[in-house]
Amino acid sequence: MHAMRAPARYSFPHVLAVTLGLALGATPALAKPTLAVLGVEAIDDSGDARKQNETTELARLLTEALRTRAQAARSSFESANNDRDLVEVKLLDCPDDADLKCMSKVGADLGAKRLIYGSLKRLREGGFAASLRFINVETRVSERTVADKLPGDVTNPAQLKKAAAKYFASLSGVAATGEISIALPEPVSGTVTLDRGASIELIDGTASLSDISVGSHTVEIDVPGYRKWTGTIEVEAGVKSKLDAELTPTSGGGSRPIGPDRSRKRPGGIYRILFWSSLVGTAASAAGFTITGLQVRSAEDDKESIIKATQTDADPSNDITTTGDACDEAKTKMNQELLDVCDTGRSKARLTNILIGATAVFGLASAFFYYKGYIAAPSGESSSGSSALRKRFRVNPEVYTSGRGAGLHAEIIF
Repeated sequence: MHAMRAPARYSFPHVLAVTLGLALGATPALAKPTLAVLGVEAIDDSGDARKQNETTELARLLTEALRTRAQAARSSFESANNDRDLVEVKLLDCPDDADLKCMSKVGADLGAKRLIYGSLKRLREGGFAASLRFINVETRVSERTVADKLPGDVTNPAQLKKAAAKYFASLSGVAATGEISIALPEPVSGTVTLDRGASIELIDGTASLSDISVGSHTVEIDVPGYRKWTGTIEVEAGVKSKLDAELTPTSGGGSRPIGPDRSRKRPGGIYRILFWSSLVGTAASAAGFTITGLQVRSAEDDKESIIKATQTDADPSNDITTTGDACDEAKTKMNQELLDVCDTGRSKARLTNILIGATAVFGLASAFFYYKGYIAAPSGESSSGSSALRKRFRVNPEVYTSGRGAGLHAEIIF
């Protein structure tokens, strides 16, 4: 026989104590503080309306950049109501933003436990200085401040975002972060892995990673039918960095590469623009020396006509012979008509030679820019097809030995 065990009896006070103990032991997770960015006030004593407008716009952009950083710091802060700005608060509630008691009350009315606000001042010596404050609404204490001269190129949105990210990190204590954006030209699906850790989905060829610490990171892209792509990217504070990746199909996988194909990329477009510009110059100067060359020929015909006319008149002393320089003889015999024709011919001949030289220069430039823009392979790449074509295409200047002038000699060898 087995001995019977008496049922356990618990008094009410014991049960109550156990219940209370469980309730007290279940401590809730600490809530994240709410943060409001009241914004940045523009201060500009220059008296120049245009400069004052510029300062106001920069203050607005800095405010937006700080609010964007606050929204990105979701792991540390909850966003509070941001429907008021500092100028309104100073006008209606707290004329002195250094009055922490008053500013803390404004923050509490917004439902915020932390506040960021400050000013952007135009400096007399040039540039701008930011003065920002981070206050604890609950304790009415200014926990951190920033006083810094903004970078010189502050009108550059990227530079302003980097400055805002640095200031937010200094004020909030949250490490500065950036973003990585991936946008492939084909709507493929797969996974994106950061630093061989957590992965996210690649949907329709796009993916975005936010709150990434500043510095160098390894990114892997894995798409079915393509070789895994691995690369590095440098993340800057407050900047969305675009990742360029090229996926190569596996055997039996994708039909063609995805991404920038550097082996087929055409050389720089600036060379193609210069080619067409120099080609227009070549055509214009060629047309010019053709016209002036015809004018030189016309002057020669007029000179021959005048010489024949002097040889048929009644006075033999006026005859112009053709054994020497007819123009020099015209000076001796004071034949003004022939002198005028000679001067016209010489000036047109000089202009013709200048235009021939310009044509040669423009032609050489056209050949060079054509080579760089349409034939040469991209920098640092060996291309057998383009190399063969380069060997078969030659352009050389040429001075004509049989007469006056110069030109270009082009050879295409098949």
